[in-house]
Amino acid sequence: MKKSFLYFLFLLAVAGKTFAGNYSLPVSDSVSDILGKISVTDCNDHVLLQWSVSNNIITDHFEIERMDINGSFKTIALILSDNKLTTSKYSYKDKITLRDLFLFYRVKAITNKGEIFSSVITPLNLQSAGAHLTTVEFNHDTNFLSLHLSFQTGSYVCRFYNVVGKMVKSKTIHAASRNVLLSDLKNGTYFLEIYHPQTGKRYYASFVK
Repeated sequence: MKKSFLYFLFLLAVAGKTFAGNYSLPVSDSVSDILGKISVTDCNDHVLLQWSVSNNIITDHFEIERMDINGSFKTIALILSDNKLTTSKYSYKDKITLRDLFLFYRVKAITNKGEIFSSVITPLNLQSAGAHLTTVEFNHDTNFLSLHLSFQTGSYVCRFYNVVGKMVKSKTIHAASRNVLLSDLKNGTYFLEIYHPQTGKRYYASFVK
């Protein structure tokens, strides 16, 4: 498994916006002075989220949000700030059984004035789906993505997602083919879901174009 896959899982940072009235702030590393990257760990019977806040005094509460690749972000928990100078680290256990899922998490810090600061969006470490990880290789000269798959018959569906979890391409391919042309995708990091309807199995990978 390429190192880029690990970086994709643990060091992913994306751009976006959050709003509170007329107040807006970009979701990027520029907000790390309040709430930056979060740690997301699959602990088999739950997912452990950990984060820290540099200015705990002005924070009223936190909202933990989760999104799968087929939906939008949903609030799954609220945690009150203790407003102590000495406290900067928080954690939350998301008790969910994870099999063949790729989830995205983020934490929002809401201040006493109603301002919203978001962490960067962080994908789940796929330890629970490790058996379904597969290897892919992208050729920058030909724009073809080569897939290493176990099934030999039927067809399969390739779904490509960008770093914010939005599906940007879907293509059905015969099992005899192992190459997908990606000249229509922009350069960047992508998450790939491969679905084989004949067996009902799903495989996952990531790559950099």
